[in-house]
Amino acid sequence: MGNRELAQVLRTANPWWSRQRRTTWPDDDVDLSTRSRHELVAASRAAQQQLSDLAGPPRPGDTVLVYGPPGVGKTTAVKALLIQVLADPAVDPRAVVWVPVPEVVDDLAHIQAHPSLVGIPACDGVRLWVLDEVTAATGWTQALGATPRGAVLATGSCASQDELDQVRATYPASGGVRMLRTLSLADLLMASPGLDPATVRADYLVAGGYPRAAAELRDLGAVSPQFIAQLMAGLGRGVCPNHPEPEVPRLLAAVCGSADRCVQVHLVAEALDIEVERAAACLDRLTTLGVLDPVRGFVDPLLHWLPHLVDPATYPEPTAEHVATFSH
Repeated sequence: MGNRELAQVLRTANPWWSRQRRTTWPDDDVDLSTRSRHELVAASRAAQQQLSDLAGPPRPGDTVLVYGPPGVGKTTAVKALLIQVLADPAVDPRAVVWVPVPEVVDDLAHIQAHPSLVGIPACDGVRLWVLDEVTAATGWTQALGATPRGAVLATGSCASQDELDQVRATYPASGGVRMLRTLSLADLLMASPGLDPATVRADYLVAGGYPRAAAELRDLGAVSPQFIAQLMAGLGRGVCPNHPEPEVPRLLAAVCGSADRCVQVHLVAEALDIEVERAAACLDRLTTLGVLDPVRGFVDPLLHWLPHLVDPATYPEPTAEHVATFSH
C-alpha cells in the first residue's frame, strides 16, 4: 500500500485528529454505539478494572497488550478508554494513533518508522500507539517495541503461550498482558441478582458469556446476525490466516461432534475428510485463539451454536445437554 493510501486508512481510523470530530467521534463509532444500545454492565466493569490505570496521559515506555478471544470486546474496551484519555486537556489528540493492523499488516513497520510519510500529524507530548489486533502481524512482539519514545496499547486474539510469556517478561513494570475473557455462568448469576437462576442458565446456554451476545439476547431475544458475522470473521482470521483450511462452521461442527470427555482429533479429521495432522493444526489454532480447551471443550456455549446460526439448513441445533456438558 502506498503512503497516500495508508494516510487515508489512518485518517479514517483516527477521527479525533479532526477538530470538527474531536468530541463527537464516539457517537459515530460503530463499536461504541453498539455498546451504548446493548451494554452488559458486568463486562464493561471488568474491562474498566483491567484498564483503569491507563486512563491518564500516556507514559513513555508503557506497553500493554489487551488479549482475549475474538468478539470478547477488546477493541470496544480500548475505545472506551480512549474517550477518557482524549478528554484529558494534557493529552494532544494528535498524539493518539490508532493503527488497524489487519488492514495495514504488511506496512506496520513502515508506519511506525516513518509516521510523517503516512500522514500522522506532528504532536506535542508522548505519542500513544494503539495497535488493534497486532497479533495479525508476523513478528508482532517486535512491533510492540518499535516505538521507543512512545507508549503502546495493543489488542490481540491469536498468540502462542510463549509469545504471551515473552510480552509479560519484557514489559513487567508497565502491565504486560491484560486478559479479557467471556463471562462465566457464575459471573452472569452474580450480575443478575433479581433474575431466576434457571432463566439465566437457559440464556447462558444459548448466548454464552460474550458480552454483546448476552446483551442482545436480553434486549432483542436473539443474538444478532451482525455479531455472529463479526465473531465468525475473527475466528476465520485466526484459524486460516494465510492458507486454505476447513471453513470455520465445518470445523466448529466437527469439534462439537467429536467431544467425548475431550476433543477427539481423529474424529475431527474424519468429519472434515482431512489428515489427522492437519486437523490437529486446526485445533491448535482454536486453542491459540482462546476459544477451545482440548480437554474440556469450547470455552463458551455460543461457539456450539455458531454453525447452526450461520447455516441452519446444514447444521442442526445443538441440544442444551450437549452444550452444558462440552462447554468449558
